[in-house]
Amino acid sequence: MNYVKLVYRGRSSEDFGARITYPLNIVQPKRNITATSVSGVNGDFLMDATNYGNIQQPINMLVEFPKGYKDWTEWFMEFCDWLQPQDKEPTSYEEWQLSMLQPYRFIGYVAQPPTISISNSILAKVNFTLTVKPFVMQYDGLLWRDVPQTVINHERYSSQPTFHIVGSGDFTLTVNGLQYKLTNIDDEVYIDSENCLVYKSKTQNRANCAIFPNNDFPELASGVNKISLSGKYSKFEYQAKWRRKL
Repeated sequence: MNYVKLVYRGRSSEDFGARITYPLNIVQPKRNITATSVSGVNGDFLMDATNYGNIQQPINMLVEFPKGYKDWTEWFMEFCDWLQPQDKEPTSYEEWQLSMLQPYRFIGYVAQPPTISISNSILAKVNFTLTVKPFVMQYDGLLWRDVPQTVINHERYSSQPTFHIVGSGDFTLTVNGLQYKLTNIDDEVYIDSENCLVYKSKTQNRANCAIFPNNDFPELASGVNKISLSGKYSKFEYQAKWRRKL
């Protein structure tokens, strides 16, 4: 029988003797389309929001009781601790690595907590559900790297990168001929295209410093992209966030 390994927060499901039975059926995201009936017209009028909703991905695991635990109760408590946020830590989207999806990562969170069905002293089944974004991310695109002048997006979908600039004053970020201006920057700034945010830190918004064409954020189209930055800076890096739809 084949199995899939799940890695989250630096720990593997194999650390708990737990493995996902293969094949894992990946739920497909639904495009957000509203169909409206119009009097006197055959066929519905379609309003396409041009985006996709999250999916609910069931995770079903077979567990062989591992060494180091007194009983199933102790094991299940530690397994649940692995999947839950730390004390007072808010739930947020995080990376989930499945061995069958390399080099991509799920971006999601635990929507339904684990339940356990114990067969005997050796075997049990555990089930839980992840809420997952409709696009998986390439691991390489989640790493911070210096921004090159030319970058190639090998995916068929545009990416929504995060840029990080360390420096002060005014800057102009140019992506494929479009200019994204930043004024009066104090020390550093992040441009988060996925979440449409400009900030110095999570509690220091800098949206009032941004002048973007049509209020749109920079994207890296499929194929060749040209990037440049003018201004006085000591660091210019990015997370490319290469992605594909599930």
